[in-house]
Amino acid sequence: MNLILSVLLVLSPIGQLFEPVKIHDSLVLEAEYLEKGHKLNREVMAFSVADFALLQSEVEFAGEAWELRVQDLIKQHKDSIKDMQTRFEQELSLYKENFLKKIQISQTSMSN
Repeated sequence: MNLILSVLLVLSPIGQLFEPVKIHDSLVLEAEYLEKGHKLNREVMAFSVADFALLQSEVEFAGEAWELRVQDLIKQHKDSIKDMQTRFEQELSLYKENFLKKIQISQTSMSN
């Protein structure tokens, strides 16, 4: 790959070759390939191929770690909601039971 890029740079009349480089699903950088020893007349941040590979693996790992974290949070929230619903249903059942007892007591006292 480096040999092909070097040949393209030498043969290219533009002298610069740009390529979009995908780091992760939604993160794409525009890579500019330069000849060795090329002097820049602007401010840039340069990555070696090794640095790029490290950055890409870190971003992918972070993405996977966040995905696992989000899935865990979703499970925790679903469990918490299910627990709250169960407790509310139990409390509602007690209220209904007490209400029915009071109605029964009220009806009994009216009939006497």
